[in-house]
Amino acid sequence: MVDGIMRSGGTRIVGAISVLLLVTMACAGESEIVPSPVQPTDTAVETFSDGPFQIDLPDWPSVPSSDEATLIALGSTSGWGVAVARQPLVPRPFGWYLPKVLPDHGDFREMHVDDSDIGRVVVEARLGQSPILGVRFVLIYCGGATYQITGSAPETDFSNFLEFFQTVLDSAACSHSPATAEAGNGLVGLILTPSNNDFSFDNLRRTVVEAYDAGVRASHSYLNWSTVETEPEVYDWTFSDVLLDTMSLEGMRLSLVIEFIHTSILGETPDDLEGKGLDDPEYRRRAVAFAAAVAERYGEQLDYLALGNEVNIYFQDHPDDIQPFLDLAAEARAAVHVVKPDLPVGTVLAFHELMARDRLDLIEPFKFGDFLAYTYYPHTPGFRYDGDPGVFAGVLDQMIERSGGTPFIIVENGWATAPSLGGSEERQAEYIRATFAALAERRGSFGWHLWFGFHDGEQSICEEGGLSFLPPGTDPDSLGDAWGYFVDYLCTLGLKHYDGTPKLGWEVFKEELAKFQTGW
Repeated sequence: MVDGIMRSGGTRIVGAISVLLLVTMACAGESEIVPSPVQPTDTAVETFSDGPFQIDLPDWPSVPSSDEATLIALGSTSGWGVAVARQPLVPRPFGWYLPKVLPDHGDFREMHVDDSDIGRVVVEARLGQSPILGVRFVLIYCGGATYQITGSAPETDFSNFLEFFQTVLDSAACSHSPATAEAGNGLVGLILTPSNNDFSFDNLRRTVVEAYDAGVRASHSYLNWSTVETEPEVYDWTFSDVLLDTMSLEGMRLSLVIEFIHTSILGETPDDLEGKGLDDPEYRRRAVAFAAAVAERYGEQLDYLALGNEVNIYFQDHPDDIQPFLDLAAEARAAVHVVKPDLPVGTVLAFHELMARDRLDLIEPFKFGDFLAYTYYPHTPGFRYDGDPGVFAGVLDQMIERSGGTPFIIVENGWATAPSLGGSEERQAEYIRATFAALAERRGSFGWHLWFGFHDGEQSICEEGGLSFLPPGTDPDSLGDAWGYFVDYLCTLGLKHYDGTPKLGWEVFKEELAKFQTGW
């Protein structure tokens, strides 16, 4: 999905470069550029607007463009050019992608990328022969799109041009600027699973904006090591940039878990580490380096970083791996704090499983970090949802007691609605009301509470997701009826159906969230 988006976006960016090359060549002909005695900085400006975005552009002649993303292209008699294009994506993937596509187009010479600001990425390049062209791209996020402001001039005049181009950039403004909630305890949020399992940028953003408009200000996400580290210590952040940057730029606070452990199994590793365990020196070195790289990339966007998801479920069958994991986690935490000293690092435990096995004492070893994170699902054996919808109050009391002063957040909590499990929309709605009442009565005793999730899954996708929890080679049919119940459980935790149709719980969630945020 993202690869397709980036190929399309890369083509559009190259199209914008072609427009600016035409600007320069049309003004310069085939001769050497001689700066005009009347500099383009003396020209008047006109305000250009597109939706929530506006910018003051020079009153230069327009340059025709067949590039569908280019909104306007202008050129001066001195060979200076400015163009504005709109790209349906967040900025950082373009900053990552441009160095990969530009060398294949024309006489590419050099490039520099500054993507330290997720909402404003700057790319500068030199390309062409006669004349050599200096190009600066500034990619600004506004209202669900990246506005690509591109400036170009002959290299011999590029430093003069940049002084002028900066005045153009300084005029850029965006009227869409969602406020981010203050950091701290008491945020209630939602895992933003999109409708139809469609992670395209437009649908993902619609999902985030709908949740934000309903009052949601926090979410939680998951990072697969093997997806990002495509070669040893070579990282492809494209998909995680789209996911995390979209949520951040649309006003969400975030927590993130790196799935070194994926509930019941070890998480997927880069190909060259396949088969290596937590006690392998190279696995450990690379895992620590990856955690530090994640903090470097996303640390400014995160309130919490967890290492391993629902790790106690894995350790039930692999107790010998507990100490190697704790050693790795301690080293990774130290490496993260070198990069981002104030970023809390911890791990995620499945509280419902600890309760079911009467092993709440197992929380103690995992207080190695700055916080604890819990998931909680109130099902009985067989993933049945036929119990008391008011159960969470007592559970939260146990979380408070067992955490023993260590800060904690609840990153997943949900009630399945599948009739096969004894669930229903009505009982989900009851559970939501009761859970908000419990949270309100204990306000200040927990960090965040996040509901799982926004939308249901689709049957085949849930089956595929369910397989990811099974040891390699396991035949799900060997699990009998339990496999079908597990898939139904995964598929029906949403507050909306797969296609976006609201369940009863969605309206109740919005009502209770508004009451909670106003202090009842």
